[in-house]
Amino acid sequence: MTTPAPTLPIVHCWRIDLDAPRPAGSDQWIAASEHARADRFKFDYLQRRYRATRAGLRMLLARALGIQPGEVRFVRSARGKPSLDPAHQSDLQFNLTHSEHVAWVAVGTMELGIDLEVLGRQVKMLDSLLHRVTTPDEDGLLMAMPEALRELAFLLMWTRKESALKAWGEGISGMGSLNTLETRLPDTDVLGRFLQRLHPAHVEAGTQGSAVPGAGSGSRAQTSAIGRPAGTEPDAPPEIPAGTTRHAFRADPENTPAAAIHRETFPADPRNHPAGAHPVPAALTAATDHRIPANTLPQVHMVYPRTRAAELKPGEQRPALYATTLDLGSELVTVTAPEPFEVQAHAFRY
Repeated sequence: MTTPAPTLPIVHCWRIDLDAPRPAGSDQWIAASEHARADRFKFDYLQRRYRATRAGLRMLLARALGIQPGEVRFVRSARGKPSLDPAHQSDLQFNLTHSEHVAWVAVGTMELGIDLEVLGRQVKMLDSLLHRVTTPDEDGLLMAMPEALRELAFLLMWTRKESALKAWGEGISGMGSLNTLETRLPDTDVLGRFLQRLHPAHVEAGTQGSAVPGAGSGSRAQTSAIGRPAGTEPDAPPEIPAGTTRHAFRADPENTPAAAIHRETFPADPRNHPAGAHPVPAALTAATDHRIPANTLPQVHMVYPRTRAAELKPGEQRPALYATTLDLGSELVTVTAPEPFEVQAHAFRY
């Protein structure tokens, strides 16, 4: 008799278009401290996008909590990670990331981290940057890759590190250096097949006739896929000290006809995108019930650097994390949590 596979917890990831129309009066949901921070941005379009980020986050959480967006209250940890005020008496957890005119919010019942990188922008692979960001193994793997793969691999590595630090409640400055955190990059074979399937134009432009490496390239595999047969996992990492029915995560407010919501348009400022905004993921046009089809890389296991563990304060813990990366064609999004999970990606609507 076959034992059914255990049901994994679901992390819901919501994509918010920060230049999309939003309800009139949504600025009133935002706290005075959030308005003050928005006002510190130099350009109006950046102020609007910051307010749109806060309004979208509040709407998402308010729907899950069954309250009004302006009633959502936040607290911060000693290291600055935001969470819901305990007064809400909810086990709901969230994390936020944004780039250009897009924000992503991860929502679930575990500590979460999320990071977004926009694809298609040239990354300057400076030696000094690599030295500060990569481990020696990562540096060697990146530099051995064809240029067509190197940019995606670097951004994949970056989003994994950023999302892990956010799940642990730390920033880059808190870690001191990213070159002690191993991200288990895919080998050249895995990345080559991934790019060939999802970004064929990028591969062709980068290789200019040279084949994308296939099986037998000799690169060492580092990706640890959850659910592999026993014996195929890498060596166990060093030990580090030690489903939600009421959260519906609805894409539309209940009992509120879409036509009844007045929307104001906040257009993008072209100065932020000299060549135009990056393309909206094609998967958005195929979304059903506001769910976005997304391609994912195998989930990997990450641990807090042993060299940094001794610097933790008494009582602080940094559990091992699992990281899942979504590739939406023009956006790379990595989500991390302390146990294996499934991701459902959605397009946010007011």
